[in-house]
Amino acid sequence: MCNLSVPYFTDYTEFIHFLFYTFIHCLYFFFFFCKGGLRAVLWTDALQALIMVGAMLSVIGLGLYEVGGISYVWEKAQLTNRTQFFMYAKIFTAG
Repeated sequence: MCNLSVPYFTDYTEFIHFLFYTFIHCLYFFFFFCKGGLRAVLWTDALQALIMVGAMLSVIGLGLYEVGGISYVWEKAQLTNRTQFFMYAKIFTAG
């Protein structure tokens, strides 16, 4: 498309200036749209994070409500020895 516009210029210096300013305008609009696009991505990611955290908390709350509360869950965990934190077994040892 650029070689179609060459005959409309009187000499190549005007054409070089035309290309230069076209390039500058393209860069300006590229960074302008990237900035707006990045802002939109950040806002949608923040909204998605809030929705996921809210869904996680509601699932935990509804699950605790359905089984009888956190005290019931803790009692069942103690009966099966699942309340001992930071006691790792050496499962992956060789020999």
